[in-house]
Amino acid sequence: MNTNLNTNANVQLEFAAKYPFSKTAKELIGSSSVEINFDVMERAKKRVADGVTNENITSFYTTDQKLLKTEVLSYPISKMIASELDRKFMMRYANGEIRRAVRYLRENESELSKVCQEFGIEHKGLSMSLRSYLKYIPKSRECRLLSQSISEGNVILDQNKFLGVVAEAIRRTVEHGLPVKPHMIPPELKKDIEEAATEVKEEIKDIKLTEREVTVASSQIAPCMQKIIDKARSGENISHFARVAIAAYLVKKGFPSDFIVEVISHTPNFNEKITRYQIDFIKKKGYNTTSCMNMDSYGLRLPECGCLGIAGIKNPIQFGTRTGKFRAVRGRK
Repeated sequence: MNTNLNTNANVQLEFAAKYPFSKTAKELIGSSSVEINFDVMERAKKRVADGVTNENITSFYTTDQKLLKTEVLSYPISKMIASELDRKFMMRYANGEIRRAVRYLRENESELSKVCQEFGIEHKGLSMSLRSYLKYIPKSRECRLLSQSISEGNVILDQNKFLGVVAEAIRRTVEHGLPVKPHMIPPELKKDIEEAATEVKEEIKDIKLTEREVTVASSQIAPCMQKIIDKARSGENISHFARVAIAAYLVKKGFPSDFIVEVISHTPNFNEKITRYQIDFIKKKGYNTTSCMNMDSYGLRLPECGCLGIAGIKNPIQFGTRTGKFRAVRGRK
């Protein structure tokens, strides 16, 4: 009987280490004495640095209880450290946590039901109750309820859309409480958190230089497309239409596939294999950039692009190439 109890405790601990934002993790932390030691602080710093640098927080595979506890405890500490950074970096860290969790779910489909239970998501297979879907519906056009198949009060989803809903639930939980307010940090940890944040800032300082170089190199990018890039890089969940639009646009502008993948890689549910396939497909088919009219219908057009009747700009790819009235409008800014 004791063996069964120990086995169950280990399973719970492993689950908490993979999904440290879960109720299971919070209960485990609350039911035992907590010691924020050197190992916990170092792991927390690495979580934040990895998340900010490439939004690819290392997956952790072990059955060692000490290491698993360190993994669980490092999560709340990493949120405190991330809260000391600029918002765009804090959100990149958060996105790294989301992608890490989704990666675990793709590798362990057997854990999907338990994660859904954590968030109160009612489902049977890939059929999700309408109530649950509406509660965590992702903010993208293709996920609108009108675009889904509904049967007997359930929304019928494919695996990617189902994981998209779960990822939205994870996102809300991870982002909840960010930034962590100063008064929420235990006094005995404040100095350690500040020192850890200083070390992380030093480690990620070159990222700012890289982003500045990209901005200079892309000065002729249409404002509407630049906004999509900025949203993607900040970790927002841009719609499928926006992803295709920016990919086709950057292909036409001559940007390499690796650059396009990097832009989209910051978004939740990023899948490099699928992204590269879609980019190659766009190149192979020679897809044109979506028109300004289509951008407008999806709510993505910006007035500063100077399109829809002004100087004949009908496609974002024409931005910066027209003369006369359009250049005069730009020249006044």
